[in-house]
Order: sequence, then C-alpha cells, then structure tokens
Amino acid sequence: MNWAYLRTAALLPLAQALGVSLALGALYALRLHLRGGNSLEALRRFLRFTAAALAATFVLACLWDARPTLRGLWGVTRGRASDEFAMGLLRDGGHGFLARNPAKAAYWYRKAALQGLAPAQLALARLLLEGEGVPRDPAAGLRWALAAAAGGDTDAMMFASNLLRSTDPARAAALDRRAQAVLLPKARRGDPQAALALGWLYCRGGGIPADPVEGYAWMLVAVRNGLPPLQKLLVVLQSRALTPAQRGQAARRAAALGCGLARNPQ
Repeated sequence: MNWAYLRTAALLPLAQALGVSLALGALYALRLHLRGGNSLEALRRFLRFTAAALAATFVLACLWDARPTLRGLWGVTRGRASDEFAMGLLRDGGHGFLARNPAKAAYWYRKAALQGLAPAQLALARLLLEGEGVPRDPAAGLRWALAAAAGGDTDAMMFASNLLRSTDPARAAALDRRAQAVLLPKARRGDPQAALALGWLYCRGGGIPADPVEGYAWMLVAVRNGLPPLQKLLVVLQSRALTPAQRGQAARRAAALGCGLARNPQ
C-alpha cells in the first residue's frame, strides 16, 4: 500500500467533503433555527449532523476518485485478461494507492499472458529478462516475447528480433520484415504510434536495410499526426544523429509519403 500517496490523495476528497458538509450543516442549522427550541440541543444536533455528513461525503469522494482502480479490481475478480494486465501495469510502475511491486506485477502479467494477451506476454518477457520481480530467465523471456510476436504485437516482434540477432539472425530478420508489413499500412492510415515504430525499425535496420533518412521521415509523419511530448523528444534526439542534408531529405520524403509534411521538431 502506498501510504505516502494516500496521505496526499486524501486531502482533495477531505476538502470536498468539508465543503459539502459545511453547506449541508448550514442548511440544517437554518432549519433548526426556524423551528426554534433549545439552542444548546440545536448546537449538538448540528454538530452530529455535520460530522455524519463529513464522513459520508469523504467516503463517497474517495470512491469517486478511485473508480478507475475499483473497476479494474472488479475486472480482475472476473478473470478478465485486460484488467489483469492493467493491474500488472499499476503494480509495475506504482499508481495511486498501489505501491510499486515488481513481483506482484509479474504475477498479474503472467495471469493475463496465460490467457494469450500479447502486451502482457511482452511485459512478462521484459521482467524475466531483467530479473525484476522474478528470477532472471532469458530463455523463458524469449519464449514469451515470441508468443507475443506470434499474437501480432509489433513491439514484441522488434523486441524478439533484438534478442535473436546474434544467435538466430535469419529468424530475427523475419520478425523485422513481419513488423514492417504490419506497421506500414497502419502508418499510412495516419497512426502516429505505428509511424514512430516504423521509423525506429528503418533507423535500426536488421531484417530490412537500415535507412535513417526513411526512418526519420516516418518519425516526422508521426509528429505531424500527433505524438505525446515525450515521444516528440525522442524524435528530436534521433534528428541529431543526422546531417542537415539528411534532415532535409527526410522532410521532403515525409511530404512525398502523402501523409502531410511534418514540421521538423528542431
């Protein structure tokens, strides 16, 4: 349990509950005043009512704030792979009132992976290769990465390709070509994440010829189609590996791709 988060996160629901309870208490006090009667008894009743309102409103505000996590917990009890994977992500990074716990993250990833969820299989592969939360097992990590790749996850294809590059270059190349075949149509339809991944694939090379200009062109397309700020920073860093002439070629290539000329992020 992330107690530091709970101490901080409780402040907003507490402030909300205090405001609501004081407003309700004021209305109740007005009602008591209009009815007349003993002022001391009226004060006691007002304090009891305000305290009850504060407690009830605080609980409701906390439940409202935690509703995404609570929905995920409900899904986990029903054995939904997507919610088990989400729970793994929460425990992997630490989120809300859940403290970071790689061992529990691996547990939830494995449950979702056994149901065939490719992103969970890839996440489990990463933990096994790093030995975080579970004993380090590169062979098992590779098996799970290949399972995710077989499920159509392009990140897993590229990840498994990196693992196999020195031991089985032919298989690694086949995974790269398959990733390219999956990513290219998505990138052409304007998917920024697919365009970014395709750009990295061209820059890295392997199963396809390395082409940093083509790769950077697809990254520019990804920027134009809407990347989050941190991913835009990755594109800026990649641009520094190119000469000014190469960056100009990439910008012209981005326009020729028919996906719109992306603004150079430099």
